[in-house]
Amino acid sequence: MKYFVKYTMLAVINRLVIEALKEVDGDRKCFRMVGGVLVERTVKDVLPAMMNNYEQVLLSYHHYESLLIMCCV
Repeated sequence: MKYFVKYTMLAVINRLVIEALKEVDGDRKCFRMVGGVLVERTVKDVLPAMMNNYEQVLLSYHHYESLLIMCCV
């Protein structure tokens, strides 16, 4: 259950960031935490990485969702 909640929150946060970045000019600088280090990039560099990260989070979310369903049935 703990991981299900964790990935639910990560999915929501990633989706909100992606929606915000889509409205910003691609050449604008932004900051992203990578491996515990804050790095400066442009939006056009960060947005594809965030979308990929979001897809990976959704895969993990669906995995734990299916485990939770199997456990409760």
